[in-house]
Amino acid sequence: MATKGSHTYTSSQLESYFERISLPARYRDLSYEVGKNNNAQRDLEFLTALQKHQLAAVPFENLSIHYSPTHTIDLDPRFLYEKI
Repeated sequence: MATKGSHTYTSSQLESYFERISLPARYRDLSYEVGKNNNAQRDLEFLTALQKHQLAAVPFENLSIHYSPTHTIDLDPRFLYEKI
């Protein structure tokens, strides 16, 4: 788990993810500014684009809960990164 001041994902992991979901370059720089500059309009613009591209590029599946031996979903950030 990330501690205060640390990040869950590295910059290269974020770039790989943005490539995976085909997030346009104009939004990528905004990702590092979300919540920092008190600019709600830009934050909303970035988060809207992120959600739109995530939903279009990564199919939703919830079979893990039905077919795993433990019937649980792993929410560990490393596992989720690899899964996407």
